[in-house]
Amino acid sequence: MDFTHRTNALGNPLTYIIDICRRLMITGNTDGVVCDVLAILIFNIVMYFLASIRFKKIIE
Repeated sequence: MDFTHRTNALGNPLTYIIDICRRLMITGNTDGVVCDVLAILIFNIVMYFLASIRFKKIIE
């Protein structure tokens, strides 16, 4: 995978969800799950914040 695809994958929360599922189903290892959940949580907080700003502009 080249650099642009790897960079886009890091910004995609589905990448982290797939990593969690793969780690739990195949190996049963929970070592990296906290980092993946944290990345998904940060993404969700940022998107919620941006959506609330956008929605506020639509109402005004």
